[in-house]
Amino acid sequence: MQFWTPEPAIDDPNHYFYRPPPTAFVGTPARTFLMGGVGFATMLEALEKTADRPLLWATTQFVSSAVPGAELEIDIEPAMVGRSVIQARVTLREGNRIIQQALAALGGRSDAVDHVFGTMPAVPQPEDCRLAEDRGAMPDSLVTQFEQRIAAQDEDAGAAHIWYREVDGAPMSVGLIAIIADFMGGAHPATMGCTSLDNTLRIFTVKPADWVLGVTEFSGFAKGVFHGTMHLYSEDGTLLAKASQTALIGRGG
Repeated sequence: MQFWTPEPAIDDPNHYFYRPPPTAFVGTPARTFLMGGVGFATMLEALEKTADRPLLWATTQFVSSAVPGAELEIDIEPAMVGRSVIQARVTLREGNRIIQQALAALGGRSDAVDHVFGTMPAVPQPEDCRLAEDRGAMPDSLVTQFEQRIAAQDEDAGAAHIWYREVDGAPMSVGLIAIIADFMGGAHPATMGCTSLDNTLRIFTVKPADWVLGVTEFSGFAKGVFHGTMHLYSEDGTLLAKASQTALIGRGG
């Protein structure tokens, strides 16, 4: 069981519980909070289990935050159940306080032809790339659960290619992809320490991978926020997912 895995309710297939461990949190000792990507991952894992279909697309809004010791609940509301696709709404809450809300679609057709137009950029292997700085990460926090190696970074172009690896060897899943996608804000010096407003995830495939390459492109900074996208690839060049995000930039950014 991974640190973002929720616990299903005994008598309700649309209800789950989640008690986040220390490794689900980020921040500083004075301000520690649940990483939005972990909350998103927990919701998606619950949704896939209930629907028994693979995720196609999901978008989440980060409404509030949870602190250590929080006891969270997940509510799934099916909106449409079709032959090929299920659509649903998911809420992560602490009591009556909403932490995150999400909309999602799951399923697909097995008789369709798969084709990917984009290709992974040519980059050095992870072992040949420099380690990203830990930026004073708290011990046993979310950041220490991932090794990050920078393959390429162009601050002026708003682009970065960074390898990510979960240090405990967690199997690839939509939850793990959601967490990695939420590292987007760490791809540029001006956006580190940002406050994410949302994240949208589009899944192409989920396959075993030790390292994931995040190809981040910031479209621009405006009104104190950034808009950006990230393509996520496995080591062999397979496109796993595409993510997009808007976040408040820290006042020092």
